[in-house]
Amino acid sequence: MIIDIDAASSFQYIGKFKEDEDIVKKALFKSNFTILHYINSDFLLNNRELVLTILKSNGKCINEMPEAIQKDRECFFLAARTPYFTSKVQSIYKIIESDREDFKSILQFNPDLLEKTIFKDDRELLKEALSHCGFCLRFASEEFKADKELVLTAVTKNGSALMYASPKLKDCEEIVLAAVTNDGKAIRFASKRLSNQKTLNCNIY
Repeated sequence: MIIDIDAASSFQYIGKFKEDEDIVKKALFKSNFTILHYINSDFLLNNRELVLTILKSNGKCINEMPEAIQKDRECFFLAARTPYFTSKVQSIYKIIESDREDFKSILQFNPDLLEKTIFKDDRELLKEALSHCGFCLRFASEEFKADKELVLTAVTKNGSALMYASPKLKDCEEIVLAAVTNDGKAIRFASKRLSNQKTLNCNIY
């Protein structure tokens, strides 16, 4: 029998054919994985290679998979190395806390993950995260928000991250100049003294 699965929404109605491996795989890829929540959990648990292929393409799909897969270390790290990955299972972060170096390798893809782990107070890892997303400065400690090297890393990547810097660094000409060079609008986060300085305001235009 030939099954027309062009419409992803129709997949939920095809009954026994949900157990047909070829049909399920075809439906998954044609729907860009949007029908994942209709797939039987056992089917996914018994098709590891398919799961890994899906996660490599779209890490967010892990949220539609059985918890056993979400807590699987290989699956988690594969998913976390794709853009915009998020996990609804908070306990999952215990996995990444078990291996600092593996965690460091995913920061280039999802630097915001640092906020939810014990590593957010790790200066080296924070600097790595800031080099990919300056706005990660928002969850840094007050000590790190006053760390000139870290703040410079942040504003060089995203000028408006200046908003999270300590008052002292908002009054640092080197920091503010780097920020407005990246984003002219960042001048509004500088100290009153520097925001009125003509030489800095020239970098806005």
